[in-house]
Amino acid sequence: DGKGTRVVIIYWEDGKIKMFVYDTIAGYKQFKQEIEGLDQVLDVQYLLDKNTLLLTAVKNGHTDIFTYKIDTKKLDQLTNDVYDDLDASFVAFPNKTGVIFSSNRPGPEAVSSDTVLATKNRFNIFLLDYATKQQVTQLTNLKFGNARYPMQYNVNHFTYVSDENGIGNRWAGFFTTQREGLDTLFYIGDEVLRNPSDKDLDSTLVAWQKNEPDSISTFQVTKDSTYTFPITNYQSSLLETRIAGDKGQVSEVTRQSDMKFLYKLRVDSITLRKRNVNARPTEYMKKLMSEEEINDWNWTCDVLRKLEWKIYVNESQKVMKNSKQLKEVKKHIRDCKEQGDSKKTITLLEEIANEIVKDSNLESIPIFI
Repeated sequence: DGKGTRVVIIYWEDGKIKMFVYDTIAGYKQFKQEIEGLDQVLDVQYLLDKNTLLLTAVKNGHTDIFTYKIDTKKLDQLTNDVYDDLDASFVAFPNKTGVIFSSNRPGPEAVSSDTVLATKNRFNIFLLDYATKQQVTQLTNLKFGNARYPMQYNVNHFTYVSDENGIGNRWAGFFTTQREGLDTLFYIGDEVLRNPSDKDLDSTLVAWQKNEPDSISTFQVTKDSTYTFPITNYQSSLLETRIAGDKGQVSEVTRQSDMKFLYKLRVDSITLRKRNVNARPTEYMKKLMSEEEINDWNWTCDVLRKLEWKIYVNESQKVMKNSKQLKEVKKHIRDCKEQGDSKKTITLLEEIANEIVKDSNLESIPIFI
């Protein structure tokens, strides 16, 4: 736990998941029991009290987040989807508490079904509102690499490990939130509808042969925002990190050659304030970034050729070099490529092209990159 007086041990024995709590002061084991309903436990942390555990575990082949009451052996599932939810940790920011975790879901409101494939998505950092158990906020949006091991760093910051530049480094995020309104949930049979249209509500009622919802509830919705930045620039990758109790310390596991080293560090408040670390991409990552841009461009060209658009590459590149929309266009094309949304790509390109034409000497610009 945060005070360092209790250690929870979860282990596999005789085909069952078992646990006990070791009291470091009294020097004895207690709460020896079996955890039922799970295939495997990947990670465990204490939550708000010494009786509640936060588990990252596998159930029915899916990796999700759970809470477990030690005294009653009660297991509650916080996430339930086909995506891999890992490294769950409790955070308490001003005006919001929640569970921060790493996931390869494509977004905070990602569709979950048996036909969804999550293996190609990058791992980003998400926050589940602990009060409502409903709202999920995406805190990072990596273009390259993955984000893992999120946890609270200080009152307003969280931290995580990202290899976006080719080497695993510690990143930090400044978190803010504000109230935005109320959402309504309709419970009908086994389904939960969030702010449904009249048509969706009526069709669900018909499907369950009901005249009205079983119950209705509302919850506070917040608008969360983050600003992320690197706070280390290591030459060797940071493999894993953990929060070390309530004393403003973190652990780091790094690899140097064939050796692994474990460090205990204090929260770096100076770097948090200056935000002056520049984790430049490695040569290998620069090559991947260049190849990704070429692939995005080739994909866009294939989409537009099917519509018999003419592509003036030289003119379009000249216009776009100094265009403020360049990053916006590249990000949109990348997102649409991952979603396979050709129609949306064309619509937005047309809109931005018209804006650029107004500030250029070209009469028209069919496509650009």
